[in-house]
This record gives sequence, structure tokens and C-alpha cells, in this order.
Amino acid sequence: SGKDRFSGYIGSGVDISDVKDAETEKGQGIELASALIETLQGPAYAKDAAGRYIAINQQGSLLLGRAKDAFRGKSNGQLGLDTEFAALEAREIEVLRTGNQSIGSADSSHPEGRFTIVPWGVAKDGVNGVLAFELHKQGGGVPSQTRHDMNNLVAIIRMYSEFLEEQPNLEESTKSRISQIIDASEKLGTLVATLSSQADGERSQGR
Repeated sequence: SGKDRFSGYIGSGVDISDVKDAETEKGQGIELASALIETLQGPAYAKDAAGRYIAINQQGSLLLGRAKDAFRGKSNGQLGLDTEFAALEAREIEVLRTGNQSIGSADSSHPEGRFTIVPWGVAKDGVNGVLAFELHKQGGGVPSQTRHDMNNLVAIIRMYSEFLEEQPNLEESTKSRISQIIDASEKLGTLVATLSSQADGERSQGR
């Protein structure tokens, strides 16, 4: 009969390219944060926006008193560290809320005061996580040659990104990604400058 006649398919399509792009950028941010803390001589770790560890270096695991493998995907509460390091976690939450870094002091008597905390992966919907590192009184921070190499990498990323940004007939999505790369390189440059000034300040004071 006419009412039983096949008249076609009904369907809908959802564009998930932006979701995939965001997941890719977040994954790359996690890789960058993880790689960066391994270059630091003192204790360092990275967390996501929910307060779960995504990476910690060997010095950090020794300071916090847990095996390195025990941290991944866990919060301080799950690890039984929420009481001892409550003040440090409060600073992390503030950095997540504001997107501003929290500078530690090498003179602090407690580790939570010696940690500097910076945001990583600043996205449209907020900060993806925090990166924390402790600068020691003796020879803390990033070695000068490593800082020099990192500055060179930042300069190269920025130079080529600005070159690409000036190319004609770029799609808006491409322009947006290039702008994000430039923004990320500026934030990384600021982080390297912070590490440099703190380490140089410690040396000048004979620490």
C-alpha cells in the first residue's frame, strides 16, 4: 500500500572534529607537561584539572613518600596525602581557578611552600591542569644549558608560527590553531623565564 512505501532514511550527523581537536591538544599538553618535569632536578609533578596526577618525577615521588607508579590517575585524597599537603592543594586549586602562577620560596621550611605552581594547557573552558616544581636552595631548578636549549626551542616555535600566521588564504580553523601554538609558546617562554630568574636569584644569594 502507499503508506508502506519506503521513502528514504532519516538520520543526523554530529560534527565531532572540534571535540577530537580538543582531545588531541589536551593529549599533546599532557605529553609536554610530562616531558618538562623530567628535565627538572628537583621534585616536580603535573596534575589534571580534577587534581589527579598525570606525571611525577622520581624526586617528587620520594618527597611525597609513594612509589612513582602509584600516582598516575590518583588524587591526594586517594593517596592519603590530602591532610599533609592541604595547603599545597589549596594553592593548586587557586591556580586552576585564576590561571595565574603561584611562586614558591626556596626558604620555606615545608615542601608545600617551596613549590612553584603554574597552569598548563589554558583552554577556552579553563585550565587543563597544573605543573608544580620545587627549587632547592642548592643548585635547584633547570640546568643553564637546558634552559638555553628550551629558550631556543620556544623561539623557533614562535618564529615559524608567526610565519605561518602571515600566509594568505588560511582557513579560520588553521588560523585559530596557529594562534594557540603562539599563545602556548609565549606561556612556555614565561615558564622558562621564571625558572631562570629563580635559579639565578638563588645563585646570587649564595644558596
